[in-house]
Amino acid sequence: MIASAGFWTIFPIVVAAVVSIGTAAAGVFTWFVSGVRAERTRLQKLYADAYSAVISYREFPYLIRRRRRAPTQEHPEIGGEERLRIAGALHTVQED
Repeated sequence: MIASAGFWTIFPIVVAAVVSIGTAAAGVFTWFVSGVRAERTRLQKLYADAYSAVISYREFPYLIRRRRRAPTQEHPEIGGEERLRIAGALHTVQED
């Protein structure tokens, strides 16, 4: 039946099949590229967060040296409060 059909009968069917295959290939390519971009964005955020945590951790020796409040003879409890504040901040950074 198809063999007896004329050129102008088969031509639109062939063109439609080629166009649909091209559209499907373009869709798969777009899906692949968007997946690669999403993965790259995810890794950038992961590395940025890790770098931020490392830099924060490296700042702690300086934070200890320049404590805001040092204990005095009249208020020795200030040292304990300051140690607790610094320890809490360090704990948060270590969790990150």
